[in-house]
Amino acid sequence: MKRFHFLISLQFALIFNPLKAQEIKQRLDSFLAVAANNDYFNGCVMVSEKGKIIYSYAAGYADEERKIPNSTTSCFNLASVTKPITAVAVLQQVQRGKCKLTDPVMKYLPDFPYPAITIRHLLSHTGGLPQLERFMDSTIEKNKDKIFSNKEVYEYLLAQKGRSKFPAGDKWDYSNMGYITLALLIEKLSGLSFGEYMKRNVFLPAGMKSSFVGSEGEEGCVTRYIIPSMYDSVYRSIPSLRNTNIYTHKNLDSTQGSGNIFSTLEDMLRFDNALSAGKLLDTALLRLAQTPVQLNDGKSRNYGFGWNIVYNQFGDTIVYHDGHVIGIVAMMMKCKVKDQTIFFYDNHSSEAFFQKINSIYHYLNGRGGKPFRLTKSLVKTYARALVEKGPDHAAVIFNELKSDSANYYMDELEMNNLGYNLLYNAEFEGHYQLACEVFKLNTMLYPKSANAYDSYALALGLTNRKEEAILMYQKSLLMNPNNEQGRKALAKLGAAR
Repeated sequence: MKRFHFLISLQFALIFNPLKAQEIKQRLDSFLAVAANNDYFNGCVMVSEKGKIIYSYAAGYADEERKIPNSTTSCFNLASVTKPITAVAVLQQVQRGKCKLTDPVMKYLPDFPYPAITIRHLLSHTGGLPQLERFMDSTIEKNKDKIFSNKEVYEYLLAQKGRSKFPAGDKWDYSNMGYITLALLIEKLSGLSFGEYMKRNVFLPAGMKSSFVGSEGEEGCVTRYIIPSMYDSVYRSIPSLRNTNIYTHKNLDSTQGSGNIFSTLEDMLRFDNALSAGKLLDTALLRLAQTPVQLNDGKSRNYGFGWNIVYNQFGDTIVYHDGHVIGIVAMMMKCKVKDQTIFFYDNHSSEAFFQKINSIYHYLNGRGGKPFRLTKSLVKTYARALVEKGPDHAAVIFNELKSDSANYYMDELEMNNLGYNLLYNAEFEGHYQLACEVFKLNTMLYPKSANAYDSYALALGLTNRKEEAILMYQKSLLMNPNNEQGRKALAKLGAAR
């Protein structure tokens, strides 16, 4: 895809002297241009300070086919950046006296089979609910073309009959299911659909005229793109993908509360300003939402109600939430002391995501960012050779390039991911043997890695090479005796002998 850059605006003079402002602008422009030119950035960044836009930069296209550039007014899926907005809606109900944070959820949703879980637990991811994606896996497998609603997903939660990962309040465990349940709670307390409630009580009061809660489809919004596999080289749009092993959990694309709010960077600035001005929530509740939650044992976890919280070495308190759905990443990050907010989205499969955000933050504040590693991935080069011309040709390419560290880097996890990539697509493209080839090579490259042997064992088992699989599991368990999943797989293979 041809790179396209669009520098939008600069108003540093509002807060910096002109010389310093120009220097910071040049560093940010250079950093983001390098990222874009090396396929590390295809989206838009906007920065505000004290409620005013001070910097913005865009690269690439919101829609490659129609050549629509990314911009601060491009509408995109916030993904999990939805969570702090959902949390605001719940806290509005608390502020209006409709509920209390300490209320059990089942007080309002009587069929909710977890009597110990409170509203506070769901807001802070400390309820211990089973992981949505895991307990839905078998259901999705049987209903590959079905798009599930919140109520349908909730019914499957009820079918878990109160099974939980841990007692409420004991631990922190990120829970999309918890926020889906909160959306249902908002509907019950308000008598409105989640989308209508958000429109009336969040979007309109904040002036977010381009924001809405999505259901099916993303017409008129930023197109999401990915390179479908590690052995492909061309970006494809999400709507064009048919392989559900690549586009996982698309069946949950219409769930609300945990994600699926669509907005623009400019609207997110309006949300930030409305929060700061007390238009959406009183200051005491906002402060509580951005305070680390305390667990049952008295220890705190750096997450409040919809916000991650970081106290850095420069004396700043940072609150943020990131969002990821296939083909897009997003973030809203607020630096409290300087009242700076960074808004960001990337509609490619964005690598080095947190590195980009942290570097932007450091450049804004007169510190250097971390440079990108611009060498090529040897794993991806090997992958394309493997699929296109077979194992022998790929081995020649790999051996020729493996010592060229000036131009190529090698990574164990990438090689492992390539194996799984081939394995997951084997049903469609017959790559079982190639997956085994990759995992075998990884054990040779990293002979002290228990994970490399464990992954190879899994692939061997799936290709009915049980004796070899048993040997690999045994090797892995010698290195990592705590691998319970590997121990179970080994026992299953042993029983089948």
